[in-house]
Amino acid sequence: MSIEATGIIVHDHNGTGSTGAHPRSNQAGAARVYAAFAGLILSAFFGLTVAIKFHAPEFLTNHAALTWRRLRTAGIATIMSRVALP
Repeated sequence: MSIEATGIIVHDHNGTGSTGAHPRSNQAGAARVYAAFAGLILSAFFGLTVAIKFHAPEFLTNHAALTWRRLRTAGIATIMSRVALP
C-alpha cells in the first residue's frame, strides 16, 4: 500500500489501498488541456491572418478559401467551439 502526497487512501473491496483516482482520469485531463491549447493556437493563427489581411488585402489572394470573410468566420468558429465545449 502506497501513500500519495495528499495522504488520502481509499480501501477497496479486497483490502488493498488506493488513492481513489481512476488511472485514466489524468489522461482525460491532459487530453483536454492539449485540445484547448491546440484550439488556442489555431484561433490565434486565424486571428493573426485576418488582421494581416485586413491591413494588406493582397495578402494570400491565391485561393477563394483565403478571403477575409472566410478566414474571419473560421477564426470565430474556432473560438466559439472552444468556449462551447465543457
